[in-house]
Amino acid sequence: TPGGGDQVPARALRARTQQTKEDMRKLAEIEEKQLELRKKKFEEIKARFLDGGGRGAKHLGPRKLAEYKAYGNENEFPGVSDPRPMRLQLDHNRQALLVPVSGSLVPFHVSTIKSVSRQTVDNRFQLLRVNFCTPGNGKTHDDFPANTPNRVFVKEMTFRSEQRENLDVVCRGIKEAQKQLKNEELQGGESAARRAGAPASTEPLQLLRPFPCLRDLNVRPNIGGGSKKSLGTLEAHANGFRLSGKGTGEKIDILYSDIKHAIFEPCTRGKQLIVLHFHLHRAITVGKKKVFDVQANTEVGVLVDDLSMRRAGSAYDPDEILEEQNERMMKARLNTLFKDFCKQVEGIKSCPLKFDVPVEDLAFQGVVHKGMIDLCFGSSMLCGLQEFPPICITLDDIDLVVFERCTNALREFDLALIKKDYEEPVIRISTIPSKHNDMMRHFFAQKGLTWYSNAMNLNWPRVMKDVVSDTKLFVEQGGWDAWFASAGSDSEEDAAESSDFQGDSDDEDDDDDDVVEDGDDFAPDDDDDDSGDGEDDSEAGLSWDELEARAEKADRKRERSRSRDRDKASRA
Repeated sequence: TPGGGDQVPARALRARTQQTKEDMRKLAEIEEKQLELRKKKFEEIKARFLDGGGRGAKHLGPRKLAEYKAYGNENEFPGVSDPRPMRLQLDHNRQALLVPVSGSLVPFHVSTIKSVSRQTVDNRFQLLRVNFCTPGNGKTHDDFPANTPNRVFVKEMTFRSEQRENLDVVCRGIKEAQKQLKNEELQGGESAARRAGAPASTEPLQLLRPFPCLRDLNVRPNIGGGSKKSLGTLEAHANGFRLSGKGTGEKIDILYSDIKHAIFEPCTRGKQLIVLHFHLHRAITVGKKKVFDVQANTEVGVLVDDLSMRRAGSAYDPDEILEEQNERMMKARLNTLFKDFCKQVEGIKSCPLKFDVPVEDLAFQGVVHKGMIDLCFGSSMLCGLQEFPPICITLDDIDLVVFERCTNALREFDLALIKKDYEEPVIRISTIPSKHNDMMRHFFAQKGLTWYSNAMNLNWPRVMKDVVSDTKLFVEQGGWDAWFASAGSDSEEDAAESSDFQGDSDDEDDDDDDVVEDGDDFAPDDDDDDSGDGEDDSEAGLSWDELEARAEKADRKRERSRSRDRDKASRA
């Protein structure tokens, strides 16, 4: 009947309203749990910081130059392979400039260098000027090692040569090393072991016969250096992996003990790569660069579609249908091949690794560096592996999560991840669609992570500088609750409003049923309901069900008015 047909949308809207109530109830429970987690987090921060006095724990505080060590002792000093050993040179592995002084090579870590410049004098001599950090010129007295009471600082060094080749190589190498060091600090990937100068394990690889193997993989970063793609083979042995470059003879050994996360990301809908990713405890050298992430992947399908080569056809073109079927079959076959390889690796008795698989239901999009990328949560990490450079964040290293720009007026929000080591930079993920907000809150609640919500972005470098400069004051003021007090009170008010909303709407459900069922007796000549201002005033404080019923009545009125107009037109 027409009356019954009109009630179908009302039931759907009522079901949606009930689902909204249930979601709000769960969010209110999460908010209550967060209050407990915030109290525990404050006690943890208090115990962590007060032992270190006003400056905080031992590893906290502004970065000191004393923390950078090019060489731990003289045994680590490299053997000079240059036929002219007293030449200016750069040790890429240790990020140290080796300067000839009085017949000996003196190392300077690139973090102590402020800038370098090249110039030519009288069209004959080539000059390289190296400017160092000094108190008042990029650093303070406290940033330098306090070995002696009377310290002398080197402000600059100038090197002269009639040949420009070596000076150009050194100048370019210093700038690349400084850029790499800065990127590591911005990404938060530099570990305490790296700052202490600890190299990766030097244990030899113990080969197996036979061994699990995957061939013709794309290796990132390039094993041989450069920008071209490199193909290679991934082998699993007793105590580690071996990546061998195809046709180059280059080999990279990665021990199981150096791997922090081993991740297998299959090719699912919307993806074109099957990825095996290794996030390391310590940096290794790949193609003259220090990296914490090594990846082997294979392409499934075409990453770039040339539209000029595509022929015009219908959606039911049998050739295109067959091509799609073949691509699905290839995805399934390669996913199975990689999955079997992971099982074989986990089956090696001496291998402690368990491959983590990102959960597709916990995927979202966001901006970490420059462009929008796909990110996904796993059991112990947050990763984005389809683009390079990859993102891999250990959840156990996260101390606090802050939702920024989190308002109903915006379609996107930002996420700030504060690490337990407050010395490391805050990781920010921006431009996340708001539809993923509830999913993230539920996930962080399951992991027991403390989070806050804020309506604006904070200047995190300045915030963390204020925190670590006087952690005793930070604790005395209440920790992070003092920074997000207003955000916390707003959340509690929202939870209270949701509780009131539930109580009021439940009492009105019976009345709403009567309103919907009586809609067929609506008087067509009753025009008072369409008065604009009066209706706005009367709608104040109405529940969702009442508003839905009123909208349905207005729709039925308009439809009947149109029917009468059509009948009059047909009679005429």
